[in-house]
Parts: sequence; C-alpha cells; structure tokens
Amino acid sequence: KEDDRDHFGKKRLDIAGPLMASSFATYFRKMAKDVRRVLQRQIDNNKPFDVAGAIRSCSQITQGMQYQLATGNWGKDKDGKVIRTGVAQVLNRLTYSSCLSHLRRLNTPLGREGKMAKPRQLHNTHWGMICPFETPEGQSVGLVKNLSLMCDISVGTSTNNIYEFLTEWGLESLDEVPPQLMNEKVKLFLNGKWVGCFNQIDNLIETLYELRRRCDISPEASIVRDVNSKEIKIFTDSGRAMRPLYVVKNVGGKNKLKLTKEHIRNATKYPDKYNWDYFIQEGIIEYIDCEEEETTMISMFIDDLKTGTGYYNNYTHCEIHPSLILGVCASIIPFSDHNQSPRNTYQSAMSKQAMGIYVTNFNIRLDTLAHLLYYPQKPLVCTKATEYLHFKDLPAGINAIVAIMCYTGYNQEDSLIMNQSSIDRGLFRSVFYRTYTSEEKQQGSLIIESFEKPSVRVVKGLKRGDYTKLEDDG
Repeated sequence: KEDDRDHFGKKRLDIAGPLMASSFATYFRKMAKDVRRVLQRQIDNNKPFDVAGAIRSCSQITQGMQYQLATGNWGKDKDGKVIRTGVAQVLNRLTYSSCLSHLRRLNTPLGREGKMAKPRQLHNTHWGMICPFETPEGQSVGLVKNLSLMCDISVGTSTNNIYEFLTEWGLESLDEVPPQLMNEKVKLFLNGKWVGCFNQIDNLIETLYELRRRCDISPEASIVRDVNSKEIKIFTDSGRAMRPLYVVKNVGGKNKLKLTKEHIRNATKYPDKYNWDYFIQEGIIEYIDCEEEETTMISMFIDDLKTGTGYYNNYTHCEIHPSLILGVCASIIPFSDHNQSPRNTYQSAMSKQAMGIYVTNFNIRLDTLAHLLYYPQKPLVCTKATEYLHFKDLPAGINAIVAIMCYTGYNQEDSLIMNQSSIDRGLFRSVFYRTYTSEEKQQGSLIIESFEKPSVRVVKGLKRGDYTKLEDDG
C-alpha cells in the first residue's frame, strides 16, 4: 500500500533554527575554502602566515545571512538559482491578532496555479495540529495553514542515548541477522534508518514510554509500534508537529488520569514550581506526534474514562480540551460550533483587520504605519481562549448598538447606516501613525545638508509659508 503524501506525520516543517543552521553551514564551508585559498597565496608569495587576517578578509557568513534575512530568498542551487522564496518575512504588526496569527502560519511550497484538491483538503491527521478554519480564500486556500493553539514543533535531539539503551536491550545489528530470518524478527527504525532487529520485544515499548515520561530520553521523541509490519519506529528529528495530551494510566483495572486534584491545587498555589515543565517531567502530560497518535486511543472528555462508557478500558490518553483544535483567530470566535463552517473561515481572516491596540508600547515605537482605535472595548461575550491570549487586555473593536431592520422602505443588504451623532461623540474614532525618514547628506566639504529653521536670507527659492512654529533644529 502506498504512503499518503498528505499524511501530516510524513511531513516535516522547516523552522527557523534548522534553516539558519543549514544556511550557516553552507556559508562556513565557503569561508573555509576562501581562507584556505588566501593562506595558500600567502605561502606561495612568501608572505607572513596570518590566519586571523585571512578570516577577517572573508565576510561571506555575515553578508550571506543578512541577504537571506533581508530578501527571504533561501539557498541557491549549482546554477545560482534561488531554491525558495519568502522564507523570511516582515512580521505583520497591523493588529495584535494578525501578529499572533502570522507567528503561527505555515506555507506549503506548492504552485498556486495547480488545481490539485488533495493537498488543500483537511486531513484527519490535522486534528489538534492545524486550525480547520483559518486559511485564506482564493488560490492559496488550504495551502497556507495555521497551527492550532497547543501544537508544538520538535526541535530535534540526538538518538545516541536511545541507541545505547536499545543495544543493551538486545538489538541485533543487521550484519548479524541472516536474510532468511528477517521476516521473523521485529525491525527497528531510528529516524527512518533501519538500524537493527529484535527477536522479541516484551515490555520494550512500555519501557520506552516510561523513560520518555521520566525525561531519561527526550520528551519530544516519538515511539511508534507497527504491529502489522512488525516494526518499531522512533523519531527524534526536527520539524514534527506534536501536541500535548493527558496520560491515562490503569489503576486496579480502571483507567484514570495521571493528573489528580492535588496536582491542580498545587499548580494554583505554587505556579512557579508546578509549571508546565513539571507536568512534562512527571509524565502527567506528554507530547504525541501524528505518527504516534495512530497507535494511541484518545478520549475526548474525562467522563469517557468512567466505567461502562464505550471503550473506557482501552484509552491511553485524554484530550486537554476539544477547543484546542482551533488556531489563534478561530478560538476567539464565540460559539463557533454553532456557525456555518465558511463563516468561521471569513471571521478568522477579518479579525486580523479589526482595529484596536496592536502593542502596548506604540507611543515609543517607529513602525512604518500603525492604526489605533481611541476607545476599544472588551467584548461582551468571549471564549476561554480570549483570556489566555490576552485579547481582553488588547481588544479590537467596539460593542456597537445595532438594529437589523428596514429603513424608509428600502432593504439594506450587507451595508450599514451610521448615526452621525454617535460618530460626533467619538464612535470608532482612530489615529493613524506613519514614520517618515530623511537624512542629512554631506557631499565633499562644500555642500552640507542640515535640518534647521529655513531663513529667506540664506535659502534660495524658499517656498512661501509660515515657518514660525518650527524650532531652530527644524
């Protein structure tokens, strides 16, 4: 059976760290070649051997990284063609929600002209990883996505300690296994590389889970047992989408959360000690990626674990909350589960354009352009996520009093009639900031530009106007 190319577990996201690392490695190799060439020339010409000077003369790393971050063009092939464009972008600071949304955005590197439906559609592995609503309309629909609230991306860790542990457990090298016995053994793959086989794996998977929950191996490692193919796959590479889930343990034949009321009381009382890292290290919450998710059984609510409800005895994990499948913009829509699906998509796009307070320090920032609402108001109805995202502290919009009605016999379709007296009293009053830049240039020793209060006696062709309000420094 062929692999599903849209399965999210088979995909890796390019994040800033690995992108910068690979870019640095490329420029470092170039610099090493150039330094070698300079030093060779010094030897050939019987000049002093100056390593520090040779390194200083090569500025590929600085120039190359600055070029990539300024243009967004990432990497070049052998012919000098740009491999990827738009990798580095200027952060959108138009509104608070547009900024948060931009930080969680994913771009699929596919041509927008193609009419392929499959890559644009919602896949079942997107659950909890990708927001089902927040995507642009038009040709980018489904190709530009946004991460869900609790989705995290793996940074990547070494496999050395896992490999050592598995070797002690009885991992046989591929050289030692006769080909005719391969079918009887359980194959082990580390980051997609076949490293060996096991005769039997009694309790191995459970032990690996326990090691991960105690942080003896990386909490972001993924452990997948494929019973049908007789394979164990372990992933520790970067770019895997993961999400946190409550761990369910079996106590006396009953499934219960590892999280107890005592933990919640402690977290409320001592938030510094009982923080997120504590719950990860204690194995109360663990990160699961799309590949491993298919080997787990997740209950939607804690009540599903009660005896006598469905598959109560088979659950391995429990959702933290079903609403966490949504992204930043969709999670601030009140009662979004009562809306027609496209309406949530439209609102997710439009909430990024709602004027409000985009940052708290706007009065000391020098943004190219900025819009600010004079009198923003907290929404009358808001979701739980609104509090966690601090939208109550930086709101957008006003709770206007609206009548949906006929007016003078004419129906109003998708339009507004504003009350002039409300506008006069300050409804939707806003301010617009723009930063203008200018510089003093000096050409030689004679022509000097300077900012000052112009005088008719000194400045030739001075435009007529009132310059009295200007200070001496212009």
